[in-house]
Amino acid sequence: MKKLESIFDCSRMMTPEHKQRIINDEQEQEWRDRKRPVLDVQEWELIDRALGYSLQER
Repeated sequence: MKKLESIFDCSRMMTPEHKQRIINDEQEQEWRDRKRPVLDVQEWELIDRALGYSLQER
């Protein structure tokens, strides 16, 4: 039998809340690590036209 290495080894049970928190923390970290896309002038102009058209048409 393996000897416990720390006091926490005997409590490996994970509640659904803990599991969800771990998943949420990983998703937040991925969100923070994502880089913003670099848009060139032509792409900005297309976005600007689409927004202008949308504002005109409400």
